[in-house]
Amino acid sequence: MPDLTLNVTEATFPEAVLKKSEMTPVVVDFWAPWCGPCRQLAPVLERVTAQYQGQIILTKINVDENPNISAQFDIQGIPAVKAFRDAKVVNEFTGALPENAVQQFFETLLTSEADKAATLHTEEGYRKALELEHTHAGAILGLARIMTERAAHQEALTLLERLPATGEAGQLVARIHLALEAEDDQAAQLALAGEYTQALELYLERVRSAPDPDAKKSAQDNMLRLFAILGDDHPLTKTYRRKLAGALF
Repeated sequence: MPDLTLNVTEATFPEAVLKKSEMTPVVVDFWAPWCGPCRQLAPVLERVTAQYQGQIILTKINVDENPNISAQFDIQGIPAVKAFRDAKVVNEFTGALPENAVQQFFETLLTSEADKAATLHTEEGYRKALELEHTHAGAILGLARIMTERAAHQEALTLLERLPATGEAGQLVARIHLALEAEDDQAAQLALAGEYTQALELYLERVRSAPDPDAKKSAQDNMLRLFAILGDDHPLTKTYRRKLAGALF
């Protein structure tokens, strides 16, 4: 069998791995000549790579000769295998796995038809991806963004129910709820305009003083939505979480 493995160095890594992975998944085998398990794994990686006929690229990098790359990717033991797609690590394992396990690892790297449709970044592409894969996260988020911009809020919320309410999905849900209230609510208008401090102050005052328990709960919920939009590490989130706790307890 011809050698299917491209030797990579720190100098060639950006082009041979990161740039190349924008078009084709790239598997990197971090190894060293003295490593017995590395020598055991190498022919397994080559045999599996050959089965994919160019759909996946196999490379290897000598950790002794390229210590900076090894440190950058926190290589603690070898062989360490990392798979890159779009210049990011998308899967990895350490040790000399059996061939069937390596095969399964490679299978995770192939782009599905749903992935291809979603990468069009159009409404039609996202809808096609969701026909093929009902829970495709990228398509759900992409279509929900489009629907939110179009003010088709209920469709966006229905889509986002398929995902955990965290990260961008949680932020979109929060923005949609604020948008639904913004027509006749000053605090929601301020929040959507990016005037977060003023919005949080208004909501906090309602939590403190609203005689109606429902109004108090609504203000609390909207503060939590703003925290989701801002993120846990934002100074306003930290400040107003403490103020909200003080107002409630």
